[in-house]
Amino acid sequence: MKFLVLALALGFSQRALASEEICSCKCVVTESDGTLSTMNASGKDREEAGENLKKKLREQKCELSPVCEGSC
Repeated sequence: MKFLVLALALGFSQRALASEEICSCKCVVTESDGTLSTMNASGKDREEAGENLKKKLREQKCELSPVCEGSC
């Protein structure tokens, strides 16, 4: 079940990523009410995108490893 949610949540349009010169990282998080959602952040490279994602997550944790795509 988690794999299906992750596959749907992390789906990126290759065309949209090709037009951008950034790295985007996204992960699945559990909200306070128990629902699953995605959190994403971007940066000029994988390191910056990962740091931006950590800042947005605050106390939350990724349920599965973050997926980064784009010009990483």
